Amino acid sequence: MRVSQQSIDPLGALAAWPLAPMAAIALTAFAIVTTVLHGDEVSSPALAALAIHLCAASGVAHVVTARPEHGRYGSGSFLLVIGLMTCAMLAQVASTWGSNRMLQDDFGHIAVGIMLAAAAPYRPALQIVVVTACASLIAGLLAVLQDPYFAVIDVPVIERAVVGVVPVLALGLAGAGYANQLAKAVLEWQRGVASRDAALEGGVYDGLARTVQQEQLAALSEEVLPFLAGVAATGAVSADDVERSRQLARAVRASLVAELNHSWLEQLRIHVPQHTEHAPAGASAPAALQFAPPTLTVHDGRRRAFRMAGKQRTALAALLSELSTNARIGASDVTIWLQPDPTHTPTRTNARIDIELGGAEARTRTMLRPYLNVLQLGFENLTYTMGAGVLSVKFSYDHEPSGERPGPHARRQPADSGGDPRRP
Repeated sequence: MRVSQQSIDPLGALAAWPLAPMAAIALTAFAIVTTVLHGDEVSSPALAALAIHLCAASGVAHVVTARPEHGRYGSGSFLLVIGLMTCAMLAQVASTWGSNRMLQDDFGHIAVGIMLAAAAPYRPALQIVVVTACASLIAGLLAVLQDPYFAVIDVPVIERAVVGVVPVLALGLAGAGYANQLAKAVLEWQRGVASRDAALEGGVYDGLARTVQQEQLAALSEEVLPFLAGVAATGAVSADDVERSRQLARAVRASLVAELNHSWLEQLRIHVPQHTEHAPAGASAPAALQFAPPTLTVHDGRRRAFRMAGKQRTALAALLSELSTNARIGASDVTIWLQPDPTHTPTRTNARIDIELGGAEARTRTMLRPYLNVLQLGFENLTYTMGAGVLSVKFSYDHEPSGERPGPHARRQPADSGGDPRRP
């Protein structure tokens, strides 16, 4: 009830975007047609026009806020959309005050209910229920106040209120039920995946440990093992051997410390694509195999990459993976800066990603837009600009101060769940 589809299933919420302009256009057309067909009931044409404009404004606000490029559909935007539509309902009632013969042919309460249902992919069910209750009370009160002017008389006041409340209440609760059931299904699926991952976690960590051990043995076999074999063959240790052993020990220790101090972002391994569909348009299979993935450079002196949430890491890793495997984008260099925000507390991090591109800007923007939209839902204040062959992405994120690291060799804090070097 307290989480939205957009927060736990960003791609699903993005897929619902085409419904937003459809709802806005349909509601505006419905308001215009209803007002024209019942023009004889309009006592104030100015208020009737105001009601139509407010309905259109609510639809525009909904469309703009639901756009993938906008980012998160916040509570303030939701209240603005429903508030404008509620004002349209009030203006419509005021425009027919004293001459409204039938409540069922008014567009205001129906439009409010439809807009509440249209917000279901973006807002939590609990918030939709609360706003629906408030809007229903207003719709019911307006119906009661108009009771003396309706053509059909001798109808109980409570029945008038029910007729006014039902469209708002039914559509709003339907949207809330959809939002709740979808969020519940996604969370259950995520819990199932997490439990299966936990069952496989031990085996995965054992495999990673063996991989690290093999890499360390490969590094030792280049210089350390031949040196030890030479000492064992001579059967004596000279002063030069002692000095050489110190140099090798310092080199091995420095290499291990450097590896341990790398964040998950610095340890990303960029791989060459294996499928020819990643090659540029018109390129042959050998051209695809010759594709060189971009160079990744990370400037993160205080290792703030560890302070990203799991969903933020996933979104950023997905973007970097697409850049490293899609030759049509033509990315040559990717540089990431993570720095403290000088205007906020130390728990705020400002990030910038500069991507040098060799492909056409329009094509690149189209291919990367889904990844940038998901990033926009995971991070705050995300903006991106493209010019002179460089795509610059800027965003920020907050984190807990307990995991802040004072330097590259600082000890990992226990509170840092992302500090396990075995975890991506």
